[in-house]
Amino acid sequence: MSLVSRLKEKDQVIDLVRSEARINAQALKKFVEENQTLRGEYNDLVNQCKDLRRKCLIYHLDLEASMRSRNEAEERARDAESTIQELDQELRHVSNVINKQECLVDSVLATIVSGDETKFGRMLLEENIQDQSCLPLLRKWNQLKPSMHKAISLVFMLINIEKEKECLIVKLERAEQELELAREQNREVHKESRNLLRQ
Repeated sequence: MSLVSRLKEKDQVIDLVRSEARINAQALKKFVEENQTLRGEYNDLVNQCKDLRRKCLIYHLDLEASMRSRNEAEERARDAESTIQELDQELRHVSNVINKQECLVDSVLATIVSGDETKFGRMLLEENIQDQSCLPLLRKWNQLKPSMHKAISLVFMLINIEKEKECLIVKLERAEQELELAREQNREVHKESRNLLRQ
């Protein structure tokens, strides 16, 4: 085989190797590009995972806070319910006292005032002497009939009872206001509990 032929063969081999090298270089370049793309996607996924982990942590913290708030809301609801029961009981007690006072007034009106109780009427007239309506009665006390003494005594007794009744009514109204306030607070707490449960 001649030297020229051998050189041609070597040139062909070199061309073939160069061609393969170009193909390999292109493949390597494509691989590097794909690798960079994949690395970018991998980094994006890593960042997304970090973001998701952060969101999960925030979610768990929010969930724990919500559970604590829910427990606190339930405790407030129990306290409000207990307060309502206490106020209901107090309201019943005050209502019973008022009913008893009303029965007492009816009983006093149905009975005759004793002689000793007429002194009570005179004493009250003296205590209220600054009242223009009491002074004439006090001046004429000895001239008035015993029935009038009893009537005056009964009126003053009823006035005193009425004052006590008004005090009890004020207490009842306050108890009703406190009861309504407690019920409103309880409704707010239940509403807050429902909102927390929906989250």
